[in-house]
Amino acid sequence: MKYERIKIDKDVPLPVKMTCNKYPLREMEVGDSFLHPLPYSREAMTKISNSVRGWGYLQKPQIKFALRKTRDNNIRIWRIE
Repeated sequence: MKYERIKIDKDVPLPVKMTCNKYPLREMEVGDSFLHPLPYSREAMTKISNSVRGWGYLQKPQIKFALRKTRDNNIRIWRIE
């Protein structure tokens, strides 16, 4: 593979790390929860879980969350640690 055609750029600023601004995770205390506006689906639960838990894992110290399907077919997120 030839790399002759790839141009190297200099002095390009590194973007700020992505944060989870979609949900009020930073403001939550242990025991707090919120109801997600989307109705339950496996796909929605997976996406939300990955986003919330991934953000919590990157925090120092780590923050843990639990997600559950509610009786009215929504998704609720709790801060558990």
